[in-house]
Amino acid sequence: MEKLLVIISSGRKVKEKALIGLMFPTNKMKYKLAEDVEIVFIGPSKDLLVGDEEHRNTVLSSIGEYNPWFAGIWPK
Repeated sequence: MEKLLVIISSGRKVKEKALIGLMFPTNKMKYKLAEDVEIVFIGPSKDLLVGDEEHRNTVLSSIGEYNPWFAGIWPK
């Protein structure tokens, strides 16, 4: 099995790109195509994750469904 590291750096102006970038690792987790999947949000995407509640909820529901650890680290 492969290990995967995905870096997402798109911010507020191109939020759709960040969501599309999130689909790849989400599907890898969903279909168990990778042994380990890590997603790093840097720069503008980190600000988008913190500042946009709707985007944050989308990310948490996408990733948290397949990675309960990730969903557990974000305060509710």
